[in-house]
Amino acid sequence: MFIAPAVSQVNFSLNFGQPGYYGRVEMSDYYPRPVVLYQQPVIIERSPAYSYGAQPVYVNVPPGQARNWSRHCSSYELCNRPVYFVDNNWYERSYVPAYRKYKGKKHYYGNKPYKYQYD
Repeated sequence: MFIAPAVSQVNFSLNFGQPGYYGRVEMSDYYPRPVVLYQQPVIIERSPAYSYGAQPVYVNVPPGQARNWSRHCSSYELCNRPVYFVDNNWYERSYVPAYRKYKGKKHYYGNKPYKYQYD
């Protein structure tokens, strides 16, 4: 008798605004002021496309990646952008609840519901 091995496939993804998400963090006046790990933005490669006046990007990364950003920035395609690293506790405890509250409301652009790029 042949018994086939059990194979299971688990598909798992985290979306923007969920606990455990790592990546860019959308900022606006609606969200709480971010707690950042470093007072100055970090930039690895200066690029003419993003001059010294470029707006910084806020990003939530796993522990240790901020310290070794030059090794990890390419994974996020942010080596040539000024980056602020948000504190993960702030993200989980302040940002995620505010994001969910904000996203739970209907937002309109003109007379049509606004479609978010992260949906």
